[in-house]
Parts: sequence; C-alpha cells; structure tokens
Amino acid sequence: MTSPAARAGAVWLALSASHDAGDYIVQLDRWADPKGGRKRRPVTYADPATGRTIVCGAREGRAACTAHVLSYVATQGAALYATNRALRLGLTPRRAALALTISGATHYWIDRHAGQWQDPPETARGLVRLFHKAGKGAWLQRDPSAGATVDQALHRIVLAAAAVTAATPRRGRHVR
Repeated sequence: MTSPAARAGAVWLALSASHDAGDYIVQLDRWADPKGGRKRRPVTYADPATGRTIVCGAREGRAACTAHVLSYVATQGAALYATNRALRLGLTPRRAALALTISGATHYWIDRHAGQWQDPPETARGLVRLFHKAGKGAWLQRDPSAGATVDQALHRIVLAAAAVTAATPRRGRHVR
C-alpha cells in the first residue's frame, strides 16, 4: 500500500505539471487577455484572429476566466486520472474531485485579478488589496513581473493543499 505522503507527492507532481500545461499551453489568448476584465476596469486587447481591438468588461472577463478554468481543470483531471492509474495510487474519486474543485475554484479567484496587480492601494481590490496591506504593494507596482510571480506562487500553494486533500486516505485507513 502506498503511503499518504508518497501519494501526496505523486499527486502534487501530476497537478503541478498539468498546472503548467493548463495555464500556459492549453489556455487560449482569447481567455488569457480578458480574464481579469471588470466593470470599472475593463481590459483592452487586440484579437489576433481579426486584428480588432476588443474591450472586455466584467461579463466578458468572467466568461473568459470560466472557459480557462474549465480547460485547466480538465487538463488536471486527465493528469490526475492517468497518474492514479499508472502508479496505482488508490485515490478515491470523491477526494480527487474535491482536490480538483479546490484547484479550479481558487484558480478562478486568483486569475480574476489578472492585469490588476499593479493597481495603487487606493483602487486595489481583493487579493491585490491584501498584498498592499501585507506590505507588498511597492513591489507589485515597481516590478512588472511581480503580479505573475504572486499569481503562480498562490497557485502552487493551492496545488500543495489539493494534493494533500486527494492523497488523504479514507476514514479508518489512516496509518498510526
């Protein structure tokens, strides 16, 4: 029987690799650019297919982020399924689904902040406001790569929690 720690490591590896695939390879430009669009802070981008400039508000941002997260979770689900089968980890469908739900829901929440990481403290919302209060605002505003760094760090933290969630044995099967 595989230990919960070994299962968690294998699950984290599968979720982490599929995170990279889902976040960078599978995600389409038409989702990546507008996913942070808000009513008071629309996102403008050039559609590569038509060359038109498109303004995306809250509705378009939510739709783009939802499409991205659905493809992201599908990518992770396929990787988790394959890893479970190949390594005979014995993951339960319920725990795997819970892990994917945790990953997908938080991924959506984090990605809705796309394009907002450099917002000043006066207009910052959600996670960006939290990072300003934590003393990271100057870094976010000064370093153009800080937002992407924070985004990926938060995703990795969640992936660790999701891996442990998926790897936790059924009740009565804990090793003492």
